Amino acid sequence: MKLPIQLYFSSRLGKIVGVACLILCLGILLLGCNSTDHQPSFANVPAILVDSSCVATVCVGDLGRRNVIEKLSYNVLLANIRDNGGAPVWFTIEAGGSGGIYFAQDQFGAYDIVDNIRLDVVGMPLGTLLNTLGNPDELFLMFGCGRGSYVHGKLFYREEGIEIQVQFPVEMNERTKPVVLTDRSPMGWVWYFAPVEYDEWLLGIHEDLRVRNGYFVFAPTVTAEMLAAAVQPWPGLDTPIQTLDLCPR
Repeated sequence: MKLPIQLYFSSRLGKIVGVACLILCLGILLLGCNSTDHQPSFANVPAILVDSSCVATVCVGDLGRRNVIEKLSYNVLLANIRDNGGAPVWFTIEAGGSGGIYFAQDQFGAYDIVDNIRLDVVGMPLGTLLNTLGNPDELFLMFGCGRGSYVHGKLFYREEGIEIQVQFPVEMNERTKPVVLTDRSPMGWVWYFAPVEYDEWLLGIHEDLRVRNGYFVFAPTVTAEMLAAAVQPWPGLDTPIQTLDLCPR
């Protein structure tokens, strides 16, 4: 049975209005999810960082995978500890952030020696970390081109064996200008490594950037030694820094 023309259009209009309301509600919901109120606070990250190149008393060089997992489990700021049997043991930090404990093989081939520790704090302001750890010793800073144009920085604490990474996009026409790091510059990752391996760690800058899923593309003439040689003393925040430019002309 057909509806009268007035009822037909009323029904169609009701459906259209209903769909429009649904889209509007979804938009509001998405905006709410993207608001700063829903961004990670990283409130507990300083309490993890203050352990000075260790996480929950787990330090580079420690032995015993089970012992590491037990220590992580005891820390009330850590959760979702996951061991899939491979090299890393993963965890999350309450209120924002996550991390992994990376293992090297012992003499029996078991991944049982803590080799490196990584914290993922993407978007946390650099000032939050510097307020906890103090000023670094050295800095590597470069422009790089691949999937867009980016600035990548590595801040090094030589004696502690800590690397702090910052990374953010820039316009191509800004490559001629010095880069200024501020307390609001967005961080990405923190790495803990053995301080005795500092020089070797610097040579690893090349490989670290090369595998970043195409974000940094090097010419074949760029070597690990060239990048390590570009490390400079830490100039401080809010200071114009001449930056290594690896973008193709």
